[in-house]
Amino acid sequence: MSATYENFTIDSAKVIQSALISKSAPQYVKIEAVKIITNSRKYNSSWSRPMYEIETPNGVYIAEPGEFNCPHVMEHIGSTILVWAEPSIGAKGWKWLRFPYEKSTYVLKDVLKLDLPKTECIVYKLTIDNFFYIGFTTKTPEERLSQHLATAKMRHSDHTQKVHQALVRGKDVKIEVLGRFENEIMALMAEIVFIRLYQPSAAVSLNTSKGGEGKDFFIIPPKTDTFDPSQFWVKDVYARLRI
Repeated sequence: MSATYENFTIDSAKVIQSALISKSAPQYVKIEAVKIITNSRKYNSSWSRPMYEIETPNGVYIAEPGEFNCPHVMEHIGSTILVWAEPSIGAKGWKWLRFPYEKSTYVLKDVLKLDLPKTECIVYKLTIDNFFYIGFTTKTPEERLSQHLATAKMRHSDHTQKVHQALVRGKDVKIEVLGRFENEIMALMAEIVFIRLYQPSAAVSLNTSKGGEGKDFFIIPPKTDTFDPSQFWVKDVYARLRI
């Protein structure tokens, strides 16, 4: 999150001039800064859910954390991603930033044969008192912890994971790196493996999924409990693979 983020209003030039982008012709836009707005009544007096304000070269937009891939928007600060934008009916004068995604899905073993995009990633363990959470990020451990703490402050159960609920109550919080990787796909596979390794401690685990949801890729495991990488799939969210 940018430390110099401006407090935008409906009268701000960047809000007024924010460009519409057709859903049928999405564009690649740089995410310059993201701010968590805990009190969304600034957009609509009847709203109470938390929101994101997203600053781009095209203007300033709003987005809802519950939208597909929006929980990962912090990971995209400084990156260029595919988006479209439309006027908000509920928040007059503002525009929604939407996140379309490619539906290209490939077998993992075929993807691993490719020259994968280089992205420094880590898999980490976040310990909160006697509980733990296994996660993936392209940020530093300190930056990721800061993001978790900022999300926890939203205090909105509909958009808050178990890990963020625990952070609100937790007193002893620490983060440690379990592994470093040069591409996202290997990091996501490692995240899935670490979550499985810690599964016997499910009573204190804060993970609510099998893992594998990344910045540019999703790893899709088989629906069975059998861990067989030959049956895994990779969803190329932003068409990053050269196939």
